[in-house]
Amino acid sequence: MPRFAKLMALLAAVVAITCGIATAADVTSTYSGASANWTTAAWVNVPAGGGFPNNGGGTTYDAVFNDGFSGDGPLTLDQNITIQKFTLNVGTLTGTFNLTTNDMLHDTGGRMSGTGITNANAGIQIDGYLNVFDTRTINVAGSSSFTGDAGAKSGNLYWNNAATLNNSGTFDAGWSLNFNNNIGANLGSSDSFGTFNNSGTFTRSVGTGTTTVNIPFNNSHIVTVQAGTLLLNGGGMETGSFQAASGATLNFGGSGTTLAAGSSLSGPGTTIISGTVSVTGPAVTYSGGGTLQVTGILNGAGTLTATAPVELFAGTMAGGGITNTNGGLSIDGYPDSLDTRTLNNGGSASFTGVAIDQFGYFYLYNGAILNNSGTFDSGWSLNFNNNIVPNGTTGTFNNTGTFTRSVGTGTTTVSVPFNNSHIVTVQAGTLLLNGGGTETGSFQAASGATLNFGGSGTTLAAGSSLSGPGTTIISGTVSVT
Repeated sequence: MPRFAKLMALLAAVVAITCGIATAADVTSTYSGASANWTTAAWVNVPAGGGFPNNGGGTTYDAVFNDGFSGDGPLTLDQNITIQKFTLNVGTLTGTFNLTTNDMLHDTGGRMSGTGITNANAGIQIDGYLNVFDTRTINVAGSSSFTGDAGAKSGNLYWNNAATLNNSGTFDAGWSLNFNNNIGANLGSSDSFGTFNNSGTFTRSVGTGTTTVNIPFNNSHIVTVQAGTLLLNGGGMETGSFQAASGATLNFGGSGTTLAAGSSLSGPGTTIISGTVSVTGPAVTYSGGGTLQVTGILNGAGTLTATAPVELFAGTMAGGGITNTNGGLSIDGYPDSLDTRTLNNGGSASFTGVAIDQFGYFYLYNGAILNNSGTFDSGWSLNFNNNIVPNGTTGTFNNTGTFTRSVGTGTTTVSVPFNNSHIVTVQAGTLLLNGGGTETGSFQAASGATLNFGGSGTTLAAGSSLSGPGTTIISGTVSVT
């Protein structure tokens, strides 16, 4: 070989080693048999004189373990093993020692168990119908994928006995065949849940199906949903970013999810809180042009600031923290609740209800405060009634922006203290203020509309005014000071 070619080959080898590029193995060994230890199993294709696959002595190995539901195995690691590729075809790999793969680890429906560690340095490919991680710790770098079995049209990766997967590379759960796949504890047993820790990138890149994660999922870097739906049902401590692309959905279901300091939600897709999510970080953000739907419970003592639209649909915002909606807010479910929490609306907000129920209820209670510095519209074109009411101990509505009832012949009833320091305008239907309040701003009733001060405890203080060609009624007790 010419000197230059030798030099280039040497440089390529150095780059491959230093950059972690997988290279082809010298030998591929296969074992298909009864229970055995790695070092004494009857491997096919090993060096003359016997042996077992384990890199060393200038020789590198790929290894294949076949079971095929025949009852063979388990294959027990009785010393630490390093090889290039490993293929686990249905069988069980177990033991207290470690397995390290420098190339792809391919799991087609097997079980990895024992207290040892599996280091998949170039990634793991999981594509069986029933894959199991039991007790073992799986450390994954490189590029990994999880799909399922095309024939079964499903993929299931079960987690038993506190097994842990640590992903520092890219883990893709997308499936181009559009089927669903699931990551979660073995629901048929009493085994304790495991954990998925993501310090790399977890993605769902393709397919219209749903990937459901039923174990604690702790994200400290990036989760990106590019297609289909990612449903996180197992809770987790989140300090990284979550991104939903256009047409994709990220759903926080179940309970136990914490959005801590450093976490963020973004993207033009849909993000849903259908379970219970606690915001503890002082500056958690939602941005990117999509919609954040709260159909479950958002609570916690932290602050969530949204610069993209937020929809409260039969959901609850609770806890002692703050929600800032600066990119739009719609309240259109039944019932919707603000419990203890402070909601600051700085954008354009609307409150209607559920058409099929023909009414809407928005509960403010346990000292909850809604501060509106933007526009809050309670008009409903379907002409049904809607209500802002307490549920036990009352909350408070403070308006420093514009509160309006723009459309519809129905009645909006406000039964919590309503303090107006800027503008209230009733353009259609009726606004009934039953909860009292201190008023220093203007109230305007358009032609054909009605403003009614009911209940007791309303004070028209300095700076307040009543005007407009519509009807203004004092049916309760109003104090002019």
